[in-house]
Amino acid sequence: MQLLSVFHTLKLIVSLIISCLVVVAAGLFSASSIADDTELYVFEASARNGSRPQVLIIFDNSGSMSSLAYGVDAPYENKRNANYAQSGKLFYSRGSADNAELPNPASQREKRQFNAVLNGCESSWDYLNRYGTFTGFFREYGFSGGTGSWKEFSELNGNSIAAVDCFEDIQDERLGNATGEANGLPVDSLGSAAKPVRYTAVNIHSSESAKASAKAKAQKTGFGSGKVVTVYTEDYLNWHHGTKKKVNKTRLELAQDAIESVILTTPGVDFGLAVFNMNGPTDFARDGGRIISGIKTMSAQAKIDLLKRVNLISYAQNTPLCETLYEAYRYFGGQEQYFGDDDSDYNYYDRWGYYQGTYEASKNPFTDPKALTPGTNNYQSPFKPCQNEAYIVYITDGEPTLDSAADGIIERLTNGVGKHTSNPKSYLSALSGWMRTEDVNPNLAGKQTVRTFTIGFSEGAASAEHLLKQTAENGGGKYFDATDASQLRSSLQTALNNILEKNASFTSPSVASNNFNRTQTFDSAYYSMFLPNKGPRWLGSVDLCCTNVLQQYIGNHININASDTILA
Repeated sequence: MQLLSVFHTLKLIVSLIISCLVVVAAGLFSASSIADDTELYVFEASARNGSRPQVLIIFDNSGSMSSLAYGVDAPYENKRNANYAQSGKLFYSRGSADNAELPNPASQREKRQFNAVLNGCESSWDYLNRYGTFTGFFREYGFSGGTGSWKEFSELNGNSIAAVDCFEDIQDERLGNATGEANGLPVDSLGSAAKPVRYTAVNIHSSESAKASAKAKAQKTGFGSGKVVTVYTEDYLNWHHGTKKKVNKTRLELAQDAIESVILTTPGVDFGLAVFNMNGPTDFARDGGRIISGIKTMSAQAKIDLLKRVNLISYAQNTPLCETLYEAYRYFGGQEQYFGDDDSDYNYYDRWGYYQGTYEASKNPFTDPKALTPGTNNYQSPFKPCQNEAYIVYITDGEPTLDSAADGIIERLTNGVGKHTSNPKSYLSALSGWMRTEDVNPNLAGKQTVRTFTIGFSEGAASAEHLLKQTAENGGGKYFDATDASQLRSSLQTALNNILEKNASFTSPSVASNNFNRTQTFDSAYYSMFLPNKGPRWLGSVDLCCTNVLQQYIGNHININASDTILA
């Protein structure tokens, strides 16, 4: 009898919650309901719910990438080696600002700034000092009435900022904070305006349970939601708005600069990196490419490690576009390396037999050991539970050469559907189309697919434009034409923005909530939103909806944290 009563009560509660959902959807809350507009941005889905896009960048390091580009801007340098991250002024912009919208320290009307000594985002310090910029989910601490909380930056004026921290510190458990603040992680609703308590105090010597408790409290703040914020040092902005030194750079160096910039300024994306093997001197020798950095969560340290790998890339010889995409397919599928371990040294001789030099395979990083299952030669697929799609961004400056070693395999896999039949003939577009529609990793539950975006860099890519367009179209992505360094950077960023938009599809509802009501519902009911998935398990969150009529039925019997990530 008791079970039947409980079951009846649960049915009633569910019915009432569904009714609440209908009211929310229709926008017909009664006058007694209290509602706050909660904007769920694309980036929030990535950062808070763990559904970060998995992106493999395939980088053309063929010999043609040694071609020089003349009169390009030299990159920023912190010439004084100063600690700009915690001294002087820091400036900021919210959202995806283009270069024209960057703050200008020379303008007296520029209010998007705060004192750098207030910067408690430990994750940003090295980036700001080395690159002059860092993008993340920053927040400031302030009071509304008698309650303190971490809130989003003002769009245009930072004069009221009294303390700054970021979601990346919570994510990576970085406990350092601004001068004068205790070590620890952010917390809401403690202390008073006269004596604010902004952090749960823990340090590296604290117990694991204490650190876990501090992180759990930090995850109940608003960090990781809202718009991303890009923070700049004053020195970087003076360089950006000033006259820059002009230099000559190779296509390879320009591409390295663009990738570095995008990795630094794109939060909520997990990156990996693949390059070409030598591919020569003939086909079926040193074919394909290799995964030099497996896709992993982009913590601050992981970004630094990846950037080091980017800067280590050296020249190969030919352009095995299809063979390298096939290796990427095997990586996503958790299969054995095929071309990834085929590279080796090669001595060059002229036609008279005189030694001309040596290609050293070790000049490029070898396959990332962390991309392999320990003790085996099999890839460790980067797909995560509840994730059914990953992405490839392919950057190349020309059409494929010596690129037929995987043709027979791909023909059997795809039946040749979607291959590029005009010159240059290639199975590249056939494979990208197959990866978009078929299950690349049948060992995992559900269906895992991969979208492919392509970027043709420099005038040299014109001959491959039709192939690259067809590859992106078949692969469910987009093709971008980038004839110079600034267009390459812009194309990369646009491709990643497309990926972020595709990766999340939350809406912006009106949510009735109570900032003081974190662990009990009182007069609140909950509704859910999920990221659509082709499989039976969807990732999403439970959020509060409130109407006073529910209180007489529900009371205080439901204990669920608002915005808890759950699986359905």
